[in-house]
Amino acid sequence: MESLAVATKSSIYLDKLGFEVSYKPENGYKIEYSYIPINSVKEAILYEIHNSEEKELGRFSNLDNILEVVKYLEKYPQKVVENILQTLK
Repeated sequence: MESLAVATKSSIYLDKLGFEVSYKPENGYKIEYSYIPINSVKEAILYEIHNSEEKELGRFSNLDNILEVVKYLEKYPQKVVENILQTLK
């Protein structure tokens, strides 16, 4: 019997200061995250939303060096960084 690894995907939206909102903002951020149970990999993709257009800023996983992730994200609001780190935890 073959076992399939089903990745679960979700998204959260953040305003331009990094606070979570329940709708897609015109300007802000989106974090799309997935979890693949077969190898316990968590992935987060950060998008910037500007005038309702999404632009990918980076992809991170729980296999990445956490200090490098933080250094890469240092120019973004603290709440965005916290959300990414919480997602990868």
